[in-house]
Amino acid sequence: MPIKKDNKTTSFDLFYSRIEFKNKLNEESKKYKNVVNFNFGEKLYYGRVNKNFVPITPDLNKLPLRATEKNPEVYLLNFVTRKVNDLSREFDLLGLKGILKADSKISSLKATRGYVDPNVLFSDHIELIIKTLKASLKVTPNFSSLEEFMIFIEPIIKKISVQIPVTYINFLKSKHCYVNCSGLAFEYMDLKLDNDKDKVEKVINDLNFPLIADLANKHGFMIDMFNPNRLVADLGSASMMNSYKISGYSNSSGLLNFGFQNQTINSFLIFKSLLLRLYNEIKRNDYIDSCGVKITPLSYKLKDLNKYDDSLVRLYLNLRQIEEKVSISIPTKINNLDSLLLRSEQVLCSPLDRPGSVGYKRRSSQARMDSDISDT
Repeated sequence: MPIKKDNKTTSFDLFYSRIEFKNKLNEESKKYKNVVNFNFGEKLYYGRVNKNFVPITPDLNKLPLRATEKNPEVYLLNFVTRKVNDLSREFDLLGLKGILKADSKISSLKATRGYVDPNVLFSDHIELIIKTLKASLKVTPNFSSLEEFMIFIEPIIKKISVQIPVTYINFLKSKHCYVNCSGLAFEYMDLKLDNDKDKVEKVINDLNFPLIADLANKHGFMIDMFNPNRLVADLGSASMMNSYKISGYSNSSGLLNFGFQNQTINSFLIFKSLLLRLYNEIKRNDYIDSCGVKITPLSYKLKDLNKYDDSLVRLYLNLRQIEEKVSISIPTKINNLDSLLLRSEQVLCSPLDRPGSVGYKRRSSQARMDSDISDT
């Protein structure tokens, strides 16, 4: 069965078309060592989580964005742009030497898409959250304060969090956010994500693709297996390491720990802003209570919510447990809010404490052995 152009086909045809596409990709991945499946395992979150799997975003003060030479409208992290420019120049040099295939559709490695701001994506996503929440309301409720609003909103927002990401930190790991948000990836051809046919015909089968794969590997880039028009900086490669060493980072761990920002605290602050916006958009201007008294709901500024932090962080961490499908213990008394959030997030994001994971099985097995020993 031929590979389909897009998803506008029957489920049966699409299913077998995707199998053909995956088989083709598997064949190509055997030819080139830098073809990587970013839809599987840890690579799914590449550039968007640290070594502890806690979501991060680039610190643009430490790793500023730089425009690519061939397309000044496309930006990447400075050390990535440096390598993109090197890659593009060497590809052009091959053309001048007559090494590139003349009948190829890829005559230049010009970046067409680079860094995508995750904050902008999440702002759009917030509109979806608000739309979904409002659609679930049959009648506009009466509440006069934030305390009353939180009692009303908690079961609703928990239900929504099962369907779509509600917290920013979960959004960063979701399908709504992708590797371009890391500033580490760029695309050199505009193709629709669901257009498998074009990915094969215009990229993989192109006569210059083998040269692109070799040059990409030389300059420290991986090829996105399911989007072969996308190249992703390999932070562990010698070439890419030499580039970010110029920016002051000696290895990938240092780069991710100090060149990127942990989004744990920021995610909670964004959540508070979201709740305040929901409160303001849902509350009535005034209403008549059951005693016939006219009630005007209180107005709040964002700083006013600080006194409700204990209640807000409990709601937030309950949502995070639903999103991650992991249970954690929340202390009765909260002494240090930031410390609680950071410690909780590290547990919530760890893949090693989840049933089914290799680490979990190993520790469970060890625990049983220790138990057997102690019983003898």
